[in-house]
Amino acid sequence: MAQRTARRVRAALHPHRDDHRTGGDRDPGGDRAGGRGTAAGGPGLRHPDGGARRDPAAGVRRAAGRGTAAAARSGDGRLRRGGQRGRRGDDGGGQHRGPDAGADHRCRAGHQPGGVRAGHRLRHGAAGPGVRGEPRSHAGSTTPIDTTTGRPVTPRIGCRDLAVRAGGRTILSVDALDVGAGETLAVLGANGAGKSTLVRALALLTSRERGTVLLDGRPAIRAAVRSAVAAVLQRPILRRGTVAANAASGLVMRGLRRAEALRRAEPWLHRLGAADLADRDARGLSGGETQRVALARALAVGPRVLILDEPFAALDATTRTDLIADLQVVLADLGTATILVTHDRDEAAALADRTALLVDGSLRQIGATSTVLDQPADADCARLVGFTNVLPPELTGLRGTVVARPEHCTPVPPGDSPPPDTFVTRGRVDRTVPLGGVTRIDVSTDAGSLACLVTGEAPDGITPGATVAVAVAAERSRTVHDAADLVAPARP
Repeated sequence: MAQRTARRVRAALHPHRDDHRTGGDRDPGGDRAGGRGTAAGGPGLRHPDGGARRDPAAGVRRAAGRGTAAAARSGDGRLRRGGQRGRRGDDGGGQHRGPDAGADHRCRAGHQPGGVRAGHRLRHGAAGPGVRGEPRSHAGSTTPIDTTTGRPVTPRIGCRDLAVRAGGRTILSVDALDVGAGETLAVLGANGAGKSTLVRALALLTSRERGTVLLDGRPAIRAAVRSAVAAVLQRPILRRGTVAANAASGLVMRGLRRAEALRRAEPWLHRLGAADLADRDARGLSGGETQRVALARALAVGPRVLILDEPFAALDATTRTDLIADLQVVLADLGTATILVTHDRDEAAALADRTALLVDGSLRQIGATSTVLDQPADADCARLVGFTNVLPPELTGLRGTVVARPEHCTPVPPGDSPPPDTFVTRGRVDRTVPLGGVTRIDVSTDAGSLACLVTGEAPDGITPGATVAVAVAAERSRTVHDAADLVAPARP
């Protein structure tokens, strides 16, 4: 019998480069644009997570006894027939299909949410120059502080010098932003301000003009972000099937058996007031019920970063209030870094430790929520947080631009005296608009329109065309910086 020709030993695909092919990295930052798929726990963010990754050297050691050729073919370096992923590794190199590592919880088992140690709460540092072009007194700290040690907490997720460009212009520019474990940051802005663009950029789901996204203080790669992040969107999509199956679907996508996934998801349905819906068809739920199930699905996977992108916007007032109250209790017990995207300051006040204000794609102000909502840095920030009446010095006779909320401005009929501790400006009534228990009164002045809110009906003498005084409560008004003081310095 003829002797069979010795089989040539094939070199491992990537023997020295730890899970990617030889040669230079095609994308050293691991940051390719346009992530696709669905995040475990919520639509819009994709991340497979099937448990711990196999030791690349283990297969080689086990094959050593079977000969040189077997050893060369073992390990993660070999592409298997029918099992090619068609995707890229963390750093852009080719990689065969295999279970991805779960979220790096370091000192605990995978898939389990972290907790905040007793006695450790997050507070926010003194105002600093963290926001480009913003006065020091209003800049706020971008990093949370541990109240026990007084030292900065390592941020869970953040960015540096982040910019996103679209349509030939820069639509988002953020110098620095950090969100710590156990902290909720509200991102407040008008429609089109760049709120959703910011969270997509942090999740590495959109291309960047420049900048670095950080996870645990280090430059982030897409695979790690997908494992860490879960999202709940304004209009979440539930799959065909029961509520219980939908709540467990994020865990199933991460590789858990269905029975175990159902077991882990059940407590979250209870905590979010949806346990009685478990056996119902998910397609027949109301908007508020759907959002509760979506939240349970996201939280069940134990995300290290939770993104809430206007989750209450489509809900009626009563449902919204109830869900916010339930979520407030849930978030207080988590060690998750939460980013709440909203245009509603009441949502920020109810849920967020800190609030960041986005204006035309720029991070204009950031700080403790109570401070940001009560002490806006400029007129644009003031309008975002409800100080919609902007009164320039020529209108008030005071130094600086004054801002005030409509409920703190009172129209005074001709012949009546203004209330004490107010300053007065004059104008003409444009219209009165009954709004149930209150009435809105718009008054034209030389510097623009002022809005006043009064309880009940408009006072006698306050009719369209009447000349009136508007009394602004001095204690409730704020003085803000002029826009010229907030112009960002040019880049070198």
